Amino acid sequence: MPKKVWLPRVMSADATSVTWTMTRNPKVAIEAARKVDPQAKLSKIEYRIINKKKILHLTYDATVYGNPFVYNSYIFTGENLTIQFITYTTKNKLAESEKDLFDLMNGLEVRE
Repeated sequence: MPKKVWLPRVMSADATSVTWTMTRNPKVAIEAARKVDPQAKLSKIEYRIINKKKILHLTYDATVYGNPFVYNSYIFTGENLTIQFITYTTKNKLAESEKDLFDLMNGLEVRE
């Protein structure tokens, strides 16, 4: 049976129904990646200020259908929502595409 492909998505949740914290986000993100690749590894966790909002940045590696991928994820958790923005590329294309991926991600503008 083929593995499910983990695609980028935007998640939003009502804060009253889901307890979602910035400290819990890395665990949730890597658990999701490990559904596709049990050996997925989190390699970077840091906070960035993107358009005046504190955003959690995660970088992790996972293998999908035998191909090594690098994922970059921005996670914003506000009072009433959580947004996860993911970009990814194969490891051998990272050097040539990383600037474009971060240009895209850094355009994230959260309006609460």
